[in-house]
Amino acid sequence: MEPLLTSLECLQIAQKDFGKDVTLIDHRIKPIGGEKKGFLGDYFILELNVKDGWDATKFKTYFIKIPSPLKEDEQDDLGKIFTKEAKLYFGILSDISKYSKTKWKPECFLARDDIIVLENLTAAGYRCLPEGVEPRADHMKLLLSNIAAMHASSIAYELDEGKTIGSQLGDKLFETSIAKHLDWFRTGVLGFQAVLAAHPKYQSAEHQHFIQKKFLEAVEPAYEMVNESSRFKNVLCHRDTWMNNVLFISKDENWEHPTKAVLVDFQFCRYCPPAIDVTLAIYLNCSPSTRAVMFPLCLEWYYSELTTELNALNIRIDEHIPWEAFLESCDHLKLVSLLYNAVVTTWVRLPSGVMEDMQLNDPEKFAKFRTVSRREVLLDLIEKDEKYRKYMFEETEYFMEVIYKN
Repeated sequence: MEPLLTSLECLQIAQKDFGKDVTLIDHRIKPIGGEKKGFLGDYFILELNVKDGWDATKFKTYFIKIPSPLKEDEQDDLGKIFTKEAKLYFGILSDISKYSKTKWKPECFLARDDIIVLENLTAAGYRCLPEGVEPRADHMKLLLSNIAAMHASSIAYELDEGKTIGSQLGDKLFETSIAKHLDWFRTGVLGFQAVLAAHPKYQSAEHQHFIQKKFLEAVEPAYEMVNESSRFKNVLCHRDTWMNNVLFISKDENWEHPTKAVLVDFQFCRYCPPAIDVTLAIYLNCSPSTRAVMFPLCLEWYYSELTTELNALNIRIDEHIPWEAFLESCDHLKLVSLLYNAVVTTWVRLPSGVMEDMQLNDPEKFAKFRTVSRREVLLDLIEKDEKYRKYMFEETEYFMEVIYKN
């Protein structure tokens, strides 16, 4: 389905970008690559031809996101998620971004419940990391710098407004990912549990008893931790800080040495402690074997960047997030990131082509995999795909080291 924009709306987009004296010549909307690109949305390019006050013609492209066509039983929940993101882009995200000189999000030119029009970051040279390129220290630093800028903007905005974002937006920042009532997340939790049970290292009666009888109880606190905290400082958090939600500019063809980054996809935003964004970034983007080294380095880098951002706004960090309190929050809330990463391994970490093949050749199997059960597919992949087996067993071992001993 192609998005619909009126000529008046296109003129308003052009005037927001170029100034009030422009006139619209024409506009066109084209699909990106002619195929669906997103999980919750379809992507298009808007082309505008305009004339400024000096009769000079200007051409500009913009990025369009619209909701994907949904089945009847999905329309309510997923439609609300899209609407949430649209209101965030045109509302609080635009409001707080004015407090930072760091560009951490794309500019939004128009947002309705059924469409979001953003600046075209690709035209400016931004790209996602190519498939197969593992995040390096430079990628993590830029990601954490963006997160710090977003969090600092949130603190500054609240100081100016004299009230919290949580009290302003309330249930408009509802949970869209880590919740038991969400079929895709619950299915992922049970899928990861099946992989745990299949790991050769955990075949003893004691381990199997924990996995089968205590596992769900052990992760239960995460469902409350995702909410606004009464113990730790809260900020507006991105809440899905993995590399596919970051676009980079790089000075080399392999994208190994990025110079700039921008966060995208804000549908999972919540008002919660910043530790959740930071630990999510580490769990989602660093391999189990590197986390022991990366954890302290990432925490220190983030805190340094947050300090710098707040200093530029004449805000003392120790009055809002003291270092010791930040470390305490990261340790206390790490279960959220640990569980979310576990679910992600059962979805976005599948071997290349597996998901696409299910969608194209066995829609019924894909529908079951998405919201009913992933056990059969995951166990089959672990048996047949050595690389995926190695990755999943590394993740399950890391998970058990944290959860089981506690």
